[in-house]
Amino acid sequence: MFKYPSALKYNMNEMTTQKELCATKKNLVVGFIYTARKLGKEENLFLELAKKKGIDLVMINLYARFDVNAFESKIKQCDIIYNNSAEECVIEPLKTIEELGKKVIDSSKLYYYTEDKWMFYLKCKENKIPTPETILMSNNLTLARAELRKFGKWPVVIKRIYGTNGLFVEKANTMKEALAIMKKFWRQDYNRLPLIAQEYIKSYSYRVTLINQKIVQTAVKVSNSWKCTGVYGRKIEKFHVDKVLRKLVKRVSRATKINICGIDLLKRDGQWVVLEVNSDPGLDFIDEEHEKLVGLVLDFVKHYSKKSKRKKTKRKKPLNYELSKYFLHKKLLHDELSRKISSKRNLYRCLSRKLTHKKVLHKRLSKRISHKKIVHRRLSRKISSKRIVHKRLHSKITNKRKLYKKLNKKVKKK
Repeated sequence: MFKYPSALKYNMNEMTTQKELCATKKNLVVGFIYTARKLGKEENLFLELAKKKGIDLVMINLYARFDVNAFESKIKQCDIIYNNSAEECVIEPLKTIEELGKKVIDSSKLYYYTEDKWMFYLKCKENKIPTPETILMSNNLTLARAELRKFGKWPVVIKRIYGTNGLFVEKANTMKEALAIMKKFWRQDYNRLPLIAQEYIKSYSYRVTLINQKIVQTAVKVSNSWKCTGVYGRKIEKFHVDKVLRKLVKRVSRATKINICGIDLLKRDGQWVVLEVNSDPGLDFIDEEHEKLVGLVLDFVKHYSKKSKRKKTKRKKPLNYELSKYFLHKKLLHDELSRKISSKRNLYRCLSRKLTHKKVLHKRLSKRISHKKIVHRRLSRKISSKRIVHKRLHSKITNKRKLYKKLNKKVKKK
């Protein structure tokens, strides 16, 4: 019986182990960004469901001290990053992740347009989406007073361009109150971020949650206070999405291009008005649906990572192929030009034929005219000859009359 050499046997064993490794599916590694002192209920739920779905979560806490090297090593482990925080401190790490070449759900650009309340207002105006009237206020109190006086929509809501959970949002009934709120916000915020003034609409707050740009949950937030955010909302119920609202939500999702978000709406005279879009929507408004929504988010992350991998793993075409493609394109252009030239030649031939036909017609007409002229001349000659004959006859008649008169005279004399 034939025996394999020991080295060959070792190589074959190595090949089988490599095949086994290839056969075993590698779990998707997802970086999970959050900002909290410790893991909360939602973070634990994400970890639990991710394990069931074959996803490895790498927890990235941006609340802790930021170490660039540790952050970079964690990011390199991940296939994709999911951002579960709407704090303004997240935007720079998101840009860093994108610079490292990793996909983020959702990107820093989308975050910038949705979480910045002033930029979102401009986006709504550009896409003709109904939204409360808003002005960007100056950091100078004197100028801000003049701007508010010109705005003239009282009561007015003073907001910071960035803010979550109803923080840095206050209602002012008078100019004095508005200026006092501005001073208060500037004392609390050492960055002194810009403020906006927004018209106040008395209404419950309606939330529509989207995952993969599809409506997955609705919630109306009822409160005794004028604020109706998740923190201040005492009673939360579901509500029906009518055709008008569904169309409006589609327009908002198209304008923002965000995949996972919560759209806050108000009602003014029975008409829907879009207040803002949250890039990190609360998934726990309705406890019974919390697990379902977390599962949908993880499913979307899995689907999105596969989609991005497909885009990345496009086979590079060889240089010969590129050149042949280039020459083929040139040939096609040449063929197209030759077709155009031939069509123009055909047109020229048709025109020349028409011209020759017209020339022939012209000649025929000219011949007919010349023939008619000859006939006319002949007729005119005949007429002239007849006139001459007539004149001669007339002269003869006159001569005869004269003779007759002379004869008459002679007869009378006799």
